Amino acid sequence: MKSNIKSKLRAEAETLKLQRKLEQQEQTIRKQKELLQVAEAQIQAAREEEEVLRHEVHHRVKNNLQIILSMLSLYTGNNADPEIEAVLKNMHSRVATISLIHKQLYDSSSLAEIDMQEYVNSQIKDLLSIYPVRTKKIVVKLDLGKVVLEVDRAINCALLINELVVNAIWHAFTERENGTLEVRLTERTDDALRLLVADDGIGLPEEIDISQTSTIGLRMTYNFILRLKGKLSLIRSGGTRFCIDFPKHSSF
Repeated sequence: MKSNIKSKLRAEAETLKLQRKLEQQEQTIRKQKELLQVAEAQIQAAREEEEVLRHEVHHRVKNNLQIILSMLSLYTGNNADPEIEAVLKNMHSRVATISLIHKQLYDSSSLAEIDMQEYVNSQIKDLLSIYPVRTKKIVVKLDLGKVVLEVDRAINCALLINELVVNAIWHAFTERENGTLEVRLTERTDDALRLLVADDGIGLPEEIDISQTSTIGLRMTYNFILRLKGKLSLIRSGGTRFCIDFPKHSSF
């Protein structure tokens, strides 16, 4: 009888000990959960602050570029030398191309990618407004797939389109006022894109090698193709067709 009582007391004591240990563990777990919730809240707050700051950076860059564009427009309007005017307009188009990237990033919910369909539509409208006299009788045809690019690749692609379109505006239709300019950007496979910029103008002379030329616009064109790791197919008859295949994602 006494041994049964002792055994029962020992069992109760062990049970009480286990209960206390369990309570301590539960309290520890509660504290860890509270710390985890605080850490998650801090991480979320930091992410939100970072997003606000990145939006603000893009907004300020866009505004600063707009100031530069205004200055270029002022200098262009007050300059009577056609060669200087051409240089200023070309500079204007390049700055406008980068400015539009930052504008779209500021307006977008994503700060890492650019919707190229939306971008190129706006870009071509801007370019036509920069060269209104030369483009008033040019028909522009766009074929833009739903292409989304990382910001760095979007900038290089946008600048490449700028150089090709501006080159066509200046040189393709020198013998007539009207013409057709085509811009396509489509997906070939999951990781391969094709950019086509074509015109029905006089055609690029056979002696011009864009990898060796001293012409700034074509030299920049070649450099942007290299940056995109693109493969160029160039047709010079019946106008000029620049066809560039390049990977959608950058490889390191």
